[in-house]
Amino acid sequence: MYDALTYFLNTFSVGYPILWALLVMAAIGGTGLGLYAFWEVALKAGSAVIGRGSNARRDSHT
Repeated sequence: MYDALTYFLNTFSVGYPILWALLVMAAIGGTGLGLYAFWEVALKAGSAVIGRGSNARRDSHT
């Protein structure tokens, strides 16, 4: 499997440099969008958990 992937990447990058560059750019862009979406969800969930706890504390002191 590793040898086949290595062979494909070597021949594709030499034979089609423009397509190779576009593939690399798409992979980096996709990774960036995926990480952005992950952190948006993670930080909003964390904010909701923290906000819920602070509201309960404020309500109990009034």
